[in-house]
Amino acid sequence: MAQAVWPGLRVYLQQGDSLNSREVAAVSTPGKHIVVSFVGIENRNNADPLTGAKVMVRRTDLPALENDEYYDFELLGATVESKTGQQLGTVVEIVPTGANQVYVVRSADGQEILVPAFFGAVIEVNRAEKRIVVDPTALEYSKRDD
Repeated sequence: MAQAVWPGLRVYLQQGDSLNSREVAAVSTPGKHIVVSFVGIENRNNADPLTGAKVMVRRTDLPALENDEYYDFELLGATVESKTGQQLGTVVEIVPTGANQVYVVRSADGQEILVPAFFGAVIEVNRAEKRIVVDPTALEYSKRDD
């Protein structure tokens, strides 16, 4: 699996209408978090103004993937259907959980179902067609209550 962030990577930090480019100096992963240092930002006081910034990279800077891999953002807007071809909806959000991710799928009538992303429930992910095939017998649909 490709590392998400590496020294030398150019990232873009967005805060409101402001967009600034920074180069990654170092990366460490203490526990479940990724700690990134930027060139020119030498201490926490200088880093504080960057807190809460949206971090973006150019798609062309992302590592190439194997055929059976995908980036989460590629699934947003994907059509979800059952293995029999029944249209279930479109992926509108991906929620990380401790065990697996959950795809929030919105149907044509506005109902949301939660699809756990694990082997057996998700049969196929087709990046090129933006299509996900699931086995409804391997998962239990839940309506999302917000």
